Amino acid sequence: MKNAAITATQIETGTTHVANSNEKGEFQFDGLPPGKYTLKVSHQEYSDLDRIDFWVTRGNLTRLPTVLLFLKNEHYVIICQ
Repeated sequence: MKNAAITATQIETGTTHVANSNEKGEFQFDGLPPGKYTLKVSHQEYSDLDRIDFWVTRGNLTRLPTVLLFLKNEHYVIICQ
């Protein structure tokens, strides 16, 4: 998704870093110190994402799960078994 605002907040210090997604929905944070972070994604056409906690590690080994967003005013039923 293009032009989403992605905010990474370091849990320990409260320091925030903001990036915007490109045309492919990709984003990158440069120079985040190692630690635990909370990720928030927002876009005017989509419902805000519940926050995702993740760890930044040394050596460029940080990975995030797939982030799913839903258009506003669309409703889905999710059944868990």
